[in-house]
Amino acid sequence: MALVNDIKNNFQDYKVIAEHAFNREHNLWERPMYQDNPAFQQVKSQYGTGEHKVVRRQQVIDLFAEGKYYDAYLCAMVWGNIGTYRKGRRNFESAFGVTRSYAETHIADIVSILSKGDIGSAFDSMCIGGTNHFPGLGVSFFTKVLYFAGATICEDVSPLILDSNTLMILARLYNDSRITQTPRQTKAQYLFFCSEMARMSSELELPTPGHLEAFLFNDGKVLL
Repeated sequence: MALVNDIKNNFQDYKVIAEHAFNREHNLWERPMYQDNPAFQQVKSQYGTGEHKVVRRQQVIDLFAEGKYYDAYLCAMVWGNIGTYRKGRRNFESAFGVTRSYAETHIADIVSILSKGDIGSAFDSMCIGGTNHFPGLGVSFFTKVLYFAGATICEDVSPLILDSNTLMILARLYNDSRITQTPRQTKAQYLFFCSEMARMSSELELPTPGHLEAFLFNDGKVLL
């Protein structure tokens, strides 16, 4: 399709997975709401690397794979820079107010669902009102949990991060009504997104669909 050809023809390094664009070195973490939060500081000191104590993608994948679900959850939130958006303080405090037992119980259930290949049910369970909903997390952040939790257990189609920026780019480039920007994404939209990203990743000979998602998030606007 045109999008795959555009990527092949215009980018030489699309096969190199990049860190989350919002996770590049910056001084956002110096804000008082981060400095005063013990759980946040623990994650940064224990897992952060480099001068700015950045949490890396593979670190989070490894923590989920090792079953360290509470630390993995907090690291996923730090990796995604929760709290740096419009509703930052409220979402940050809600996300980091989750107890260890809550995170471990519900992520264990999410992993169990994903291990059966049922990405749709895992997605639904994390939506507002779902059995595994995490306070403060909308689609763009709870799909980070799905992505990291499923990175080493899902095969043909893997759960991916569905960020509004990525969806905006795809909605403009991909002429299909099943990929549209709506106030709240549905299970059907998410499953179509994951399956199409898997298909395109295969055509691009990428190691994982996560490589394509990261590329579109970081550099996709160039294609518009």
